Amino acid sequence: MDEDWVRNLFSRSRMVSDEEMRTLWAKVLAGEANATGSFSKRTVNRLADMDKRDAEMFARLNNFKCFMNGHRLVIFNGRDKIYKEHGVDFLVLSQLDDIGLIKYRPGSAPFVQKAPDMRVNYGNRSLHVYAPTERPWIITGEVAYTQSGLELSKICQSDIIPEYANYLAETWKSRDYKVVEMEQSTSNIWTPSSGPFD
Repeated sequence: MDEDWVRNLFSRSRMVSDEEMRTLWAKVLAGEANATGSFSKRTVNRLADMDKRDAEMFARLNNFKCFMNGHRLVIFNGRDKIYKEHGVDFLVLSQLDDIGLIKYRPGSAPFVQKAPDMRVNYGNRSLHVYAPTERPWIITGEVAYTQSGLELSKICQSDIIPEYANYLAETWKSRDYKVVEMEQSTSNIWTPSSGPFD
């Protein structure tokens, strides 16, 4: 591992006393040891600015993480009931945007995946989404990970919300996308863990 990276991590983490936050720091260190470059210095510095409440908010947000050419958030409208019921609302999204883990664009141009069709995995459900001919891209909503958020999402718990795949399908269909449910291999299925971080 890069010596400067290690010195920075220990310098930024030495005052952390909360057990769960210490566990998170340990997972970052272990992840970097296993694959150098997994966590940038910027991500380490952003983690140092987070408290336990921030980490818990980020863990709740990751319940809406899908696998579509990599892990991506799909938050169509942060004011929808399904997000609020699971602890994600405007204030949570705004806070996570402020600390640099996500980009939040309420009421503006949505994030998209530039592809005419895409397979989207969530839990043990797999949806194949086809864009309208005149709009060859897949809308993923008003939230996206920053690079730091994406790096931290890899060690963050993702609990499965049983009704979320149906919500995704119905929302895409309401926007003139065709959605077909597919059989899914087990390679992209993740399971809940017992704490904020797996």
